[in-house]
Amino acid sequence: MALVCNVFEMLYQLANLDETRITLRVRKLLLLIPTDPEVQDALDNFVPKESSVWSHQKTLFQGTGSRSPSMSSKQQHQAPSAASILESLFRSSAPGMSTFRVLYNLEVLSSKLMPTSDDEMAKTSSKSFCENFLKAGGLSLVVNVMQRDSIPSEVDYETRQGVYSICLQLARFLLVGQSMPAALDDDVIRDGESLSSRPFRNAGRAGRQLSLCGTPEKSSYRQMSLSERSSIRVEEITMEVGDFTSTVACFMRLTWAAAAGRLDLVGSPQPIRETHSSLLPQGVRTREVTAAPAVKGRPRQQRCMQGYQCVSIKDTIIAREALSLLVTCLQLRCQQLCSFYNLPSVNDFIIDVLLGSPSGEIRRVACDQLYTLSQTDTSAFAEVQKPNLFLISVVLTAQLPLWSPTSIMRGVNQRLLSQCTEYFDLRCQLLDDLTTSEMEVLKVSAATMLEDEISWLDNFEPSWSSEMETSEADNILLAGHLRLIKTLLSLCGNDKEHLGQSLIQQLLDDFLFRASRIIINSSNPTPSPAPSHDFHPKCSTASSRLAAYEVLVMLADSSLSNLRLIVKELMTMHHQSDPSLCKEFDYLPPVESRSVSGFVGLKNGGATCYMNAVFQQLYMQPGLAEAFLSIEEDTDQPEESVFYQVQSLFGHLMESKLQYYIPENFWKIFKMWNKELYVREQQDAYEFFTSLVDQLDEHLKKMGREQIFKNTFQGIFSDQKICKDCPHRYEREETFMALNLGVTSCQSLEISLDQFVRGEVLEGSNAYYCEKCKEKVCIVLYIFFCSTSLISCVSTMFAFVHPHREPHVLCIHLMRFGFDWESGRSIKYDEQIRFPWVLNMEPYTVSGMARQDCSGEASESRGDGTSGGGSARGRWYKFNDNVVEEFDMNDETLEYECFGGEYRPKVYDQSNPYPDVRRRYWNAYMLFYQKISDQNSPVLPKKSRFCPSSPDVSPQSSPRPPRANNDRLTILTRLVRKGEKKGLFVEKMPASIYQMVRDENLKFMKNRDVYNSDYFNFTLSLASVNATKLKHADYQPMAKESLQLAVHFLFHTYLHTKKKLRVDTEEWMATVEVLLTKSSEACQWMAQYLVGPEGREITSVREVRVVFASILEKTLECSLHFGDPGADNLMDTLLSLLDKDVPENVKNCAQYFGLFSNFAQRGCGPCQLLLKHSAYRRMLIFLLGPNRQNNQNRRWSPAQAREFLHLHNTLAFITLHSDLDPQRTHRETFKSNLESHRVFVGSSSQSDPHLSPLLSCVAPEGSKLRVSCIPSSTQLLPLNADIQASLFTPEGQPYLLEVMFAMRELSGPLSLLIEMVTYISYCNEPFSLGVLQLLKLETAPPHELKNVFQMLQELLVMEDPLQTQRLKYAFESEKGLLALMHQSNNVDSRRCYQCVKFLVTLAQKCAPAKDYFKDLSGHWSWAMTEHYWTPQSNVSNETSTNKTFQRTISAQDTLAYATALLNEKEQSGSSNGSDGSPANENADRSLRQVALSFLT
Repeated sequence: MALVCNVFEMLYQLANLDETRITLRVRKLLLLIPTDPEVQDALDNFVPKESSVWSHQKTLFQGTGSRSPSMSSKQQHQAPSAASILESLFRSSAPGMSTFRVLYNLEVLSSKLMPTSDDEMAKTSSKSFCENFLKAGGLSLVVNVMQRDSIPSEVDYETRQGVYSICLQLARFLLVGQSMPAALDDDVIRDGESLSSRPFRNAGRAGRQLSLCGTPEKSSYRQMSLSERSSIRVEEITMEVGDFTSTVACFMRLTWAAAAGRLDLVGSPQPIRETHSSLLPQGVRTREVTAAPAVKGRPRQQRCMQGYQCVSIKDTIIAREALSLLVTCLQLRCQQLCSFYNLPSVNDFIIDVLLGSPSGEIRRVACDQLYTLSQTDTSAFAEVQKPNLFLISVVLTAQLPLWSPTSIMRGVNQRLLSQCTEYFDLRCQLLDDLTTSEMEVLKVSAATMLEDEISWLDNFEPSWSSEMETSEADNILLAGHLRLIKTLLSLCGNDKEHLGQSLIQQLLDDFLFRASRIIINSSNPTPSPAPSHDFHPKCSTASSRLAAYEVLVMLADSSLSNLRLIVKELMTMHHQSDPSLCKEFDYLPPVESRSVSGFVGLKNGGATCYMNAVFQQLYMQPGLAEAFLSIEEDTDQPEESVFYQVQSLFGHLMESKLQYYIPENFWKIFKMWNKELYVREQQDAYEFFTSLVDQLDEHLKKMGREQIFKNTFQGIFSDQKICKDCPHRYEREETFMALNLGVTSCQSLEISLDQFVRGEVLEGSNAYYCEKCKEKVCIVLYIFFCSTSLISCVSTMFAFVHPHREPHVLCIHLMRFGFDWESGRSIKYDEQIRFPWVLNMEPYTVSGMARQDCSGEASESRGDGTSGGGSARGRWYKFNDNVVEEFDMNDETLEYECFGGEYRPKVYDQSNPYPDVRRRYWNAYMLFYQKISDQNSPVLPKKSRFCPSSPDVSPQSSPRPPRANNDRLTILTRLVRKGEKKGLFVEKMPASIYQMVRDENLKFMKNRDVYNSDYFNFTLSLASVNATKLKHADYQPMAKESLQLAVHFLFHTYLHTKKKLRVDTEEWMATVEVLLTKSSEACQWMAQYLVGPEGREITSVREVRVVFASILEKTLECSLHFGDPGADNLMDTLLSLLDKDVPENVKNCAQYFGLFSNFAQRGCGPCQLLLKHSAYRRMLIFLLGPNRQNNQNRRWSPAQAREFLHLHNTLAFITLHSDLDPQRTHRETFKSNLESHRVFVGSSSQSDPHLSPLLSCVAPEGSKLRVSCIPSSTQLLPLNADIQASLFTPEGQPYLLEVMFAMRELSGPLSLLIEMVTYISYCNEPFSLGVLQLLKLETAPPHELKNVFQMLQELLVMEDPLQTQRLKYAFESEKGLLALMHQSNNVDSRRCYQCVKFLVTLAQKCAPAKDYFKDLSGHWSWAMTEHYWTPQSNVSNETSTNKTFQRTISAQDTLAYATALLNEKEQSGSSNGSDGSPANENADRSLRQVALSFLT
């Protein structure tokens, strides 16, 4: 339809109506319909001529209005037809063309050059078209569209954005073979717009991967191959220098304008030169390096970016792509870099996009791209200045207001200060890359620059915010200077020792840990209270603190004196042992500051929300808290009174810097109506309010002071009684602290007030006795207020205090709670009651009632003067316990939050059981109205601590001559700031309360500085920075200092805090391990340190115990390696814990014994040290008890004994490293096997991998190869007396019993115990038979037999002269397996099956056992007769806790093998003839029947 009706001309005309919305919709419509056939034909049918390509391209590069004068008029008239066609399509000034049509034609051109289809035909067609387009001078045409005079100034901004965006896309494709991503908005929003608050980015180049165009991979450009896009690179185009310069200047101008958010400046008729515009005011101080060469240029005046605070996302993308394309062109034609250097105002351009652009994304991209440009290699062109030298000259000599140390001198440059991050990043990167020769060429002195920076740091005075913290802009500026100092320190090297002491002390005391320093100084004999202003360090944001941390790490790098000073100060300030935290291992103090609203919350003690609401309401009454705090009680113990605790609470709400305050002492002392308060029981807020103010006023009365709450809330109403039958009248005045108004049957507060003052007739039995008439008469009772007032309901937190008869703050209690006498329970009335912003109380006073009676007004009109006052609404805050936030209170939210009543949910879910109409169970309970007449009071409402304050603004940002001494404004400003700094303007409060709040603030700020991830990372970096510098001359003392910091931090801070902060445990352990293994001094100090009290801490937190045990283990290992005598002391100290500490914490002792187990497995040396300190005997005493006899009960219960796996492993390791040869009964066989080095015992699956380097194997000749855990004789230790007594004497039987219990009860890997038992049993008849006797298979639960059978199997497969004897004893003894099978055949079928399974498994793994079972088959076949079968089950017979046999697939396989074993015996018996006795035949037949019954 579009082609037939030819709607394109009409659409073009609609787009030119200067209506943005119409133009945008036309553009979208054109993208949906087929391409304009005229444009399509023009692009398909042009045929360029080779002879005129480059002349026309040159002409287009010079602009449409300035053709080369060397060309004759004939040549100009005979222009190529192809170029003319293209020029007519892409020139907005061509006949019948417009900028909108140029944009459309560019979109059509983009679709032909870069089709989205991957079809081979489309690629071939695109390649051919691209070649023809380039031959026709298409590149020049695309670039020419972006020239200054290409687009008329009246074109709408969105069309201009579209033209520039698509031109950049085409230019990138034609120049470097790349296409821009279709949409980069998400990247800009995610990565760019939040850059102003991001922390310091690492300036190193190690991880900076650049793509072909010089853009970091973060930009995510799609790389296109040359074959796919048929692109021609810049160096392949024979472009002249002038044309290249024009192209580069075009990209620079476009970047500059887009970075300012003013693309219309691209078409400005004024050329870009130094006098055109200026970002910075004239006369700004120039920060040059010493003797640096000057760069040409004059002071700038007014630049395009000044005054623009935001850049759109589309402009950001355009600026980013234009700058990327500019750098790409310069990299590919680096021989023509000088043309870029000589462009007018290029220095201004670099500084503007780097510092002046309001867009953080643009500044970041500028930093990355300029650094990419600095890495361009120009070594092939000696005459070209290196780009890094050019850029560093521009950066160092730029006139910038970034070196003004005082806030007054920085003046109006706050916006620039907040945008200087990228400038300092690039400056640091460029300086870091400079070689010594390049510094000499530039005459740059890193030492001199470092001195200047430190001098600036000494004189730095931040601009303080309303909370006395450094402003955000100054923090950004400070972070930049600190990063620059770090870079200069890395360049200076040796100067770190000279500058370290003063710089370190300054950074720690003034910039990072001001509160910690004040706390330390306060412990001096004559402490001087520091003003609150000094509590805050100069670095108050994450970025500035990270930069300061990096400077400290750089100072400590390879510098012993600096490291020693930093470690000493940090340990003194933060990492000393705190007795109150010794047993606290999940500690995290409050580290959250006041909320953004500026107010302090109150902690909920369980159900104290009613109390918190009342306290916050009282505190917010203007002047009340100040008047209350101004009273100082002169008593010996003021802390015991409610009055003092309320003062303390108000003091914390006023001056505390924490997020919330916990009034614990008030909870303990306060009594409501002489009844102790239970914090987990909800109370009535009104009752608490009345009880509290009564007690406080009574206390003030006893002190002889004015009753503050009475003067604030007390009012008077008149009680009038008018007799109807006689002319007498009675009147009495009564006081009230709050009005109790009903809510039932009252739709508004005015109706409730009307009912309150409505006359009541007393007659009949209720008649009033008239003293004058001397009889009961009928009267009318009225209650009126005594004064007239118009009361305003501002924020429930605002009211004024002045003594007067009527209340200055009217408290209204809406009686929403009652008692249902029928049901016998309390009820709440959630009926709606509306109340106004401004309440007129005049109709409810004596005079108001009299006026209404005289005028005849109806009573229904009372309260009609209410209205919503605009200024009366004020600023509202929502106090939700410890969370305080500003709240938008308007008519709608007031009704929703306070009025109660019914409401309909916005989204109704049919599956929800709640009704469609619901009750608001949340509603107002107490109202506070302030008298409007008091609004002129000099007492002001409470203000937020974060209320916006006007910054210091000076008329100029440049240094000015000193003001005269009589400048009163300057003098007054200095005096006020000096007074604030000294605390002269702090609200008056009792000295003890002020000191308490001050101490808590100091402790809070110290904890906030320490308990955060940034500080933890800084400490880790500081401890590990010198860990691997083994060749340094001072490595040993540096490792010792690093280890001291690491250990104090870990033991006193890191391991005591919550798990969410302990995220670098592995890195810490690796650092400690390196320091211990590489430094003997560090290891020696560690061994001495652990002997102290820190080595006796046993915590209930498993992760902490693991870390602590690992450090102890590594210390023992390294001390033994270095031959340090401290290993003996440490070992003795650790073993001494077995006497008391370990028994008292037996449930947490797994890591304690794991320490010894891991240490013992490292070889004979550790085992020898353990035996030296009687570790074996001490551990046995702990396990068995001091004097346990064979028939005594166990010391530990089975639940406690489950923690002793590592204890048993330790004893096993020591035994396995001992020489047991003297205890062998077949010593000759053992020695012959040792000499022949044959393998003899064990299963490879059960061997501990840690033992394989230590252990050798022996076996009798001809036996199968099996791995053993027995060490060779040359590595064994002499048999210790303690080991001999515990294993080879009758007194040692309790230990063997514990081993048997461990085999049954422990769930971990028990390979070491099994290896120990087999190692001792080899060639040792008494021990072997004794172990078999202690197995006690008949008493162990069936589900605990798995490990016992495993050990029994290893004993029976062991090939030595005692193997047959062990087999017979295990099966044929009185309590052997055959007897057990006979005993459990009918009562415990599962135990019987487990015995059969063990028999089968043993026969499979041991040939002698198999032969033995064949010969014994007649003695065990009866065990399975008449066996009861349960239904098919998936429960294993080894883990089941019941006694019935579970029929499983595994059981079928086991019994099938048993049948095969019997069949094998039958076949061998029939062939033999000797064993075919009738008795054996009957036994074999019986066994087969039982086996078949198992399988059927």
